[in-house]
Amino acid sequence: MRKLRFMNDLKKIQWKDPLVVILCGLLVFLTIGSFFSGCGSRSQKSGIKVVIDAAKGNAWEGEVNEADATAAVKDELVSRLESDGRFIVYDAGSGSVADRVNEINKDNVDVVLSIRADGSPDQTKSGTYAYAQLPETKTHDASLKLAQDVISSFDEDKRTAQAGYLYFEELKDDVYNPVFVEAGQDTSDYDGKDTLELLEKCEVPAVSVNVLYVSNEDDVKTYGNEDGYSTLAKNLYRALCEYYSLGGKES
Repeated sequence: MRKLRFMNDLKKIQWKDPLVVILCGLLVFLTIGSFFSGCGSRSQKSGIKVVIDAAKGNAWEGEVNEADATAAVKDELVSRLESDGRFIVYDAGSGSVADRVNEINKDNVDVVLSIRADGSPDQTKSGTYAYAQLPETKTHDASLKLAQDVISSFDEDKRTAQAGYLYFEELKDDVYNPVFVEAGQDTSDYDGKDTLELLEKCEVPAVSVNVLYVSNEDDVKTYGNEDGYSTLAKNLYRALCEYYSLGGKES
């Protein structure tokens, strides 16, 4: 009944009336304009989709702790990437590693950079270590390339800076010793051993970067502050630009 009434109302419209013609034309114009505006908005969102992840904290605390350090570096890096305009930054959330990996894999991103700030019983241990996905993974080559670009971006840093793989060697039940193997070295002795969960389960190229050791006095003195976090973020930004063969917009 309503459809019939609607059709009768349409018949009553004076379609040849100039005002009706103008209004119909305006409606068509607005509809088409809205469509292309929507297309434009989507195109503006195109770019390199990057997840910047920050480790949530470990047992090592001193002048700074891991959660505070990685959050500060992440915030500075995200700000640089968003200001650049060529990157779309995704947030994997603040849940468990498994939850964050699930979010990453659902978002179909291009690359993942996870920021760490470990500690060590050996308080002389310092530097930057970029951990790539293991050699047997499908995304290994791209992951290793990014890890190497990260290390290259720290070329002015006088500390140790190495790219490679992090393995966990079981000493006894639920007790593991982390072992770093530099890229290019034989890893066959560690076949079948685990690495960081995020690197194991991400379906896209991913790198975990230990930017400083919170257990090392010099690392903390140099980088455990606002200026240091800014320097670390700038280096990571340079690495992502190099990875994608982009000229960095330095500031």
